[in-house]
Amino acid sequence: MASPALQALIDASAGAAGSLFTCYLLYPLDLAKTQIQSGATKDVRSTLLQILREHGVLGLFEGLGPRALQTVLQNFIYFYAYAWLKQRHQQLGHQPTAVANTALGVLAGIANLTVPPPPETLLPTAHHLLPTTNYQLLTTTTCHVHTAGDAAAGDGGGAAADAAPGR
Repeated sequence: MASPALQALIDASAGAAGSLFTCYLLYPLDLAKTQIQSGATKDVRSTLLQILREHGVLGLFEGLGPRALQTVLQNFIYFYAYAWLKQRHQQLGHQPTAVANTALGVLAGIANLTVPPPPETLLPTAHHLLPTTNYQLLTTTTCHVHTAGDAAAGDGGGAAADAAPGR
């Protein structure tokens, strides 16, 4: 039997590999969903066909790199933390129960929050801006996210504009 640290590494690697496979498999649907939500298109079928016509097969995977990296990191951390916590729990003489495993899963989920979310928050806005340079994509997306945040906060002109002298 593998050492506890090696077993946790094996579990984490398996979880990360499974999440990477799923990410690649489902990414075109996620891309279509994001474009529909942004109002750029109306339905999944027409969205996928439009992407294929305009960008080819590779267009279905535009933006996958950052998303795949985030997914792999998040799942690796989650599965490693869960396996390590479960082993530690058992080493302390505790029996595995549904409540204990749920609590360990929650703690592993908290550890998982250490992975920063920028790809998750920037990509939904960026998907409909496909053929742009990375710099243009980043600056345009940042402006869209900032503007959307201002609108969601209900301050119209932005919090910074409201706080400006003379207003």
